[in-house]
Amino acid sequence: MGLFDRYMDKVAQASATGGGNPIKDGKYLFMIEKIIPKTNHKDEFIYIAELRVLEAQPSGELETLSNGKPDPNGRPVQPNAVGTTTSFVCNFKHDSAAGNVKSFVLGALGGLGYVEDQITREVLAQTYDDKQPLTGIKVRCSTYRSVNRGRSNPANAGNILVLNRWESVPQTKAEVARQRAQLTTGVVLTEEPAAQAPAPTIGKALDDLLG
Repeated sequence: MGLFDRYMDKVAQASATGGGNPIKDGKYLFMIEKIIPKTNHKDEFIYIAELRVLEAQPSGELETLSNGKPDPNGRPVQPNAVGTTTSFVCNFKHDSAAGNVKSFVLGALGGLGYVEDQITREVLAQTYDDKQPLTGIKVRCSTYRSVNRGRSNPANAGNILVLNRWESVPQTKAEVARQRAQLTTGVVLTEEPAAQAPAPTIGKALDDLLG
């Protein structure tokens, strides 16, 4: 069993609770561009989702100091700009990474009728394969803040963490195919109404998305 496969077992068993240009404080509508699996020099698995910003609103949170501590005189954080690409990064050196990945994938696939029990090891592994089945899927995200407890690095204790809540966007397979085409051709993207799709058959995983 390969390194990625071992970590996908961990994600599949996790609860859905809990790089690049990071997601800033805000409320967003994203479109998934691609999923990138990496390992660092310590052989730790990193799951990266690159996301196109379709809509963005400030959350009201204030900027922090350069050392990660709260800034009492901080200005409101400006969210990632519409049209840019931001990254959702989960490093598996952190215990929370498995649940965070599962929550993201469930948020992405929930709009196509998937439920948590269907986010299996097979489905998780397919999210980062060469076919990139999540490309073109819309998903909403609202950030919230927590405080670093310094478990992995005591020097980071007290730093602000920007975390993510994922919400599904009802959409159909045909809409995802059209959105995928828009991403690859560079056409300006606009949100369109969508109807809830029926739940796919368990076991067919993500091949249905690619038609």
